[in-house]
Amino acid sequence: RLNELRGEAGKVLELAVPEPAPDVIRGRRFDLSIANCKPRRAPGVYNPRSLWFDSPAMSDSFLVWVHLLSLAVFFGSGVTLLVVLLPAAARIEDADQRQADLARGLKFYNPLSIGALGVVLMTGAWSLTSVKARPGAGFFTPDGALSDFGSLLSLKLLLVFLLINVSAAVSLGMGHRLVRTHARGETFPAERLPALLRRMQVCTLLALALTAWIVWLSLDLSRLGLLLSAEMLTAPTSAAGVSP
Repeated sequence: RLNELRGEAGKVLELAVPEPAPDVIRGRRFDLSIANCKPRRAPGVYNPRSLWFDSPAMSDSFLVWVHLLSLAVFFGSGVTLLVVLLPAAARIEDADQRQADLARGLKFYNPLSIGALGVVLMTGAWSLTSVKARPGAGFFTPDGALSDFGSLLSLKLLLVFLLINVSAAVSLGMGHRLVRTHARGETFPAERLPALLRRMQVCTLLALALTAWIVWLSLDLSRLGLLLSAEMLTAPTSAAGVSP
């Protein structure tokens, strides 16, 4: 009798709470029953029990600080090379001593500069996704042409491409070549060393100028992005108040 009552109670529960049909997501079947459903935090709502990097605000702030610190390291290393290391090496008359001092300084500058630039690029590319999502369709005008925001972003990406090539030429090209020559115990031709130093000075100065230009464009892009985001937020409200 007890088993019969249990069976009847189970039928009543099945009728009262029907089992939802399983859903198919990306070719896999998932059980969406009530027992297997887990409460999820709404997007944009901070959960105090979550990890600190799970908060969108904390994650964006962390990326911004890493981006700025790595940019400062990259720019500072370039200024040090241009103002301290290269002029000091140019004043040395002995070719062997000049090569040894340059190789000693460039041994630390090359990985520091390229590593900092790599962190700048990775954090900037990661943040670019959220920045592009804010203005939405603001990259183009209604006629299909690039807007001010889209033009500035295209120019910035072009300057970043040039900066990568110029910095790689200084660190991985000329600088690394001199370090490897000194590490093998060979002597760099003394008559070609002054020309190499001049090329490094010109390329480093160009890299610093490109970095300053990119920073200025980034500040202008942030201002335009905030304006576009504000316009997109106020557009549905103003459109809803207009009667057809």
